[in-house]
Amino acid sequence: MDFEQVIISLYCLFSIVSLTSGEDCLKIDQCSCKTSQGAVDLHPLANDQENPRFTVVGGGYTYDYEPCKELTKPCATKTSGVAVCQRNTDNSYIAGDVDSATFSGVPFGNSRLNLTYTSENGGVLRKSVFHIVCVTTESGKLVSVKEDPPGSGVYLFELQTKYACLSPITPDNNKKHISTGSVLLIIFFVLITVYLVGGILFMKFFAGAQGVELIPNYEFWSSLPGYIKDGCMFTCRGCKTESSYSQI
Repeated sequence: MDFEQVIISLYCLFSIVSLTSGEDCLKIDQCSCKTSQGAVDLHPLANDQENPRFTVVGGGYTYDYEPCKELTKPCATKTSGVAVCQRNTDNSYIAGDVDSATFSGVPFGNSRLNLTYTSENGGVLRKSVFHIVCVTTESGKLVSVKEDPPGSGVYLFELQTKYACLSPITPDNNKKHISTGSVLLIIFFVLITVYLVGGILFMKFFAGAQGVELIPNYEFWSSLPGYIKDGCMFTCRGCKTESSYSQI
């Protein structure tokens, strides 16, 4: 293998590792997701008051946002099921339905964890994307909003909260897990099967063997019982070699 092939192989290896470590946070429900390294649970942000949990102003509009539940105040033509509402002095527009919540990205490293809501009103699609930032000193704060690009109906928010920080996943003791010993046994029997099948096919079609000679390494396996016997006798003698004396 020349130097160029080594470089290509290393590049492929690092690409695979990078893709594996960049797993998305998989949705559990509309307010939580998990990765193999932990979970993000925004349910503590749920609001028990009549007013919206978060309100932010930007671009001439006021945005009401209720994480983990629906807004209590009507928005546009809907009285339920709305997570994000865009309002001005004259009208209101649905900018995200509760049931449309989706997670993307990862909540660690240099990547971004986004929580996205969508809604279609009269053929007009609006999308609200919340970039969720782990801030250990902040229970919950909606700090910014902008439409990007302008006129697109895509609204970008930044939500700072300690609940965006990864928390360990509680193991489910009701689930049955395969033990390490079972995994090793499975690997062992798979390797034995591959060895026997592959060896027999090779001996038959490439070496032209017949009968018991089809067994790969037949001489070794036929001698193995004798080796085991000699080993047991050697152990029983206290690991001493057998001495023989000739009669005089």
